[in-house]
Amino acid sequence: MALLFGVNVSVIDVLSRLISFYDFLNCRPNLTNFCQLLVYTENNYPNSLGKCVIQNWRGHFLPPICKDVSKTVYLLQYSTWGHHSLGFYDGQHFVEFTYGDWALFALDKRDTWTAISHMLWPTQGALGRKVVAWQPHESLLSHFTNCIDIVPFEAEATRVDTLYAELEHIFTQNQASQVYHPEDGLYFVHYPAPYALWHNCNHELVKWLTRLGGNVKGCIFYQPNFTRTLIARD
Repeated sequence: MALLFGVNVSVIDVLSRLISFYDFLNCRPNLTNFCQLLVYTENNYPNSLGKCVIQNWRGHFLPPICKDVSKTVYLLQYSTWGHHSLGFYDGQHFVEFTYGDWALFALDKRDTWTAISHMLWPTQGALGRKVVAWQPHESLLSHFTNCIDIVPFEAEATRVDTLYAELEHIFTQNQASQVYHPEDGLYFVHYPAPYALWHNCNHELVKWLTRLGGNVKGCIFYQPNFTRTLIARD
């Protein structure tokens, strides 16, 4: 037996795992393979130092400390690309706002060339908006495709109202560019902030969370888990 990353494993176990690494790396290391390697380490060494480092390296959200009247805001986490979005409750309706690349999200062009090329230089950003009839005691997850968590948190009401009004204004102001994405039930319009590798969907979300008085720590490029410190809502 040997100690590897804080876990006792046998030589055979180590060899089998190395073979698995070889299988999915396929002798062609790239960013995707590296991300797979991180996920493999996290899943197969649950008590390891490696997992501890990965979890703390991943971006996580510290909710605001409210000193005034507060309102509830909702953080949505998706299984696709580690994507997150923000939700507001507005008069018996739940309103989701999400940000992404215009071609990838609004036009649904998700081929490899588009995905890579639209990260290498700034492209048109997109603001997505979805409205569903909803009451706080009802389930939410079923309304959002590939959504795995929806968690509420409190923020000062003035900050919530200001951000919500600004996003609504941007959406209304850009109605001429509106397209509908039927699979997700989202309407998209042009958004002023360009999309790029260094400014993807979660980077823009961090700006929104900061505007609400929250704090985000860790790396937000690779699968951040902003809901990890919050309680999931069904």
